[in-house]
Amino acid sequence: MKTSAFSEIVQIDNELISLCRLPWHQLENKEVVVTGASGFLGGSIIRFLLSLYPSGLIANPLRVKGIIRSKESDLSSLETYLDNDCLQIEICDLSKVDTINLGSPDYVIHAASHASPKYYSLDPVGILLSNSAGTSALLSASNQSTRFLFISSSEVYGLSNSDHPIAESDFGSLDPTVLRSCYSEAKRFGESLVTCWHRQHGLHTNIVRPFHTYGPGLRANDGRVFSDFAYSVALRKNITLTSSGSAVRAFCYASDAVSGIMHIMLSGKSGEAYNLANPNAVVSIKELADILSSFYNVPINMSQPDVNYIPSSFSKLIPNVDKLTSLGWRPTVGIEEGFNRFIKAISI
Repeated sequence: MKTSAFSEIVQIDNELISLCRLPWHQLENKEVVVTGASGFLGGSIIRFLLSLYPSGLIANPLRVKGIIRSKESDLSSLETYLDNDCLQIEICDLSKVDTINLGSPDYVIHAASHASPKYYSLDPVGILLSNSAGTSALLSASNQSTRFLFISSSEVYGLSNSDHPIAESDFGSLDPTVLRSCYSEAKRFGESLVTCWHRQHGLHTNIVRPFHTYGPGLRANDGRVFSDFAYSVALRKNITLTSSGSAVRAFCYASDAVSGIMHIMLSGKSGEAYNLANPNAVVSIKELADILSSFYNVPINMSQPDVNYIPSSFSKLIPNVDKLTSLGWRPTVGIEEGFNRFIKAISI
């Protein structure tokens, strides 16, 4: 059961996204398929889409088909929306399908994939197949008028320790025989599928490469350190560092992430990939722990990592988001404000 604080923060976030000057009318009477509906980004996208008509941004409601892996999928972040006539939930494990019937969707947002490193050792095959076979099935089920958006990852850039911000054309090496590469290689292959479908079949496609996104809807067992930090603070437990915390990352709050995705979906150039990150929110993992510790007076402990966690070898992932800002997008939520909202949304 989500708290009233969760609903309050989601409403604030949706209102912030709605301030973007985008052609929202394009979504009137449309059908949007969102895979990974029970996940963080998928759920955030669905909650915003279902707010468009009640908020008056569109004159006629849209329909959302949310695809989840199984009947056991956790839909708690969507529980207040499950009785909405504009939302249909469909079960389909995209790691186990060759074909899928989507009907005639106007938009497809493919956000289904485990993203936490703890799953890289637990379900590497599922990660590979949901981004390859699953992506192929979704592309095959799309019609010529469908706009297809693939949620990829900054992990596709491979090994990069440069202080130079990474642009969409910058790539480093990846060792495909390293288990952690299951995610990076899956996203690379998914991107290639989407690009080839655009070139060979003329499908309108876009690729989004999120860096580190966070906010309401991330679960306590997510496994990523920034989520662990937030839940520790919300429960007034010690923050636990399982490394030196020297890795530098760009953190993008949920409302900025969803508004970026909406900019790309509605205004992005077909066949193009876009970085999605907040270049004004770049800190090391240790600096993030220090920020949260100072705000909430929560001590920091050192500990050994979880045996299932496969650490990243990338010491720095700093984004260049010029392509996305050229569409009019601007991030508005900094680290302090974003994590305050996140922690308030999960407070019990």
